[in-house]
Amino acid sequence: MTGVKLYKKTLFTNAYQSTIIKSQNTAPVGPEGVDTAVSDRIGGRKMSDNKKVKGSNKGRSQGICCGITAGWMGALLSGNAAATEHSGFKEFFTTLRFQGAYYKDYTGKPGGITLLFERFGINNSNPATTSTEMTDTGVAGNLPGEESAWAGYISAYDHAVGVGYRDYRYFILEPNGGLFEYQNKAKFVADLTAHLQARRDRKDAGGDVSVKAYFYNAHG
Repeated sequence: MTGVKLYKKTLFTNAYQSTIIKSQNTAPVGPEGVDTAVSDRIGGRKMSDNKKVKGSNKGRSQGICCGITAGWMGALLSGNAAATEHSGFKEFFTTLRFQGAYYKDYTGKPGGITLLFERFGINNSNPATTSTEMTDTGVAGNLPGEESAWAGYISAYDHAVGVGYRDYRYFILEPNGGLFEYQNKAKFVADLTAHLQARRDRKDAGGDVSVKAYFYNAHG
């Protein structure tokens, strides 16, 4: 397993399986993409040639990681196999991009996590941990158990990452990198921690800066 290059480091080298997706953490733009008004405001990438399109809100193509992550969590918690199966995940990621683009345009605030979850039908799940602040090395100690499927939203240094557990497998959804699967919890934890540390270093955040994690289990 070779991993993927992100934040000037090679990450997710312990994954059992992976689907690499890069340069797609943006709205799909074009005749088959999101509404023109949405792409005009937040920008994106053209579906025809993958070129960036600037939006008017911030004068650039905005990332939509918050909506992509929440949409993926909703799919995993509802038992949608597309959230965790690699064979068709690239196609499914396009769906997540549509969802993420409309959420980004609707609120423009990745920090509105309660509204975010409500928009994706996660509000009826039981929170195992809600908005717990922790260091990037402390996330492992706050993971839910293995009694049932669960999904987590990690807000880390201006970026959202999804994690989850279902059918005896662990998953990391990195909107900038793809889907990574683990059959071994220790390897999952090692790769998740390395990713958060790489993100922190990339953003020059001090070691005392916390991330926030929101975990939900599958039954409400």
